[in-house]
Amino acid sequence: MGDGTESANIMMFDLSVLKLSKLPAIAHDLFVRNELDDERKEDCIRLYATETEKQIFTVFTTLKNYSLELKKLIEDSKVLNLFVNGGELYGTNEWVKS
Repeated sequence: MGDGTESANIMMFDLSVLKLSKLPAIAHDLFVRNELDDERKEDCIRLYATETEKQIFTVFTTLKNYSLELKKLIEDSKVLNLFVNGGELYGTNEWVKS
């Protein structure tokens, strides 16, 4: 079994647990999704978008490889956007440079 298949299985398991339990949310690391091919990544994001009662947290470092449809879906669903030079969660990253 390859890394992509393993990641897809992990994601499906997590989504199943989310649906079948009282858990209010799940979080998927970028690493898990990065193991998927482009088509599976987009299918996964579409699947995330079907969840309306619970929260799914994930991270994107860039949207450039996604279709226009997915870019819009992601932008419309976005809750938090972090970036350097003023968009850090806890202020600037100056403390990291010390």
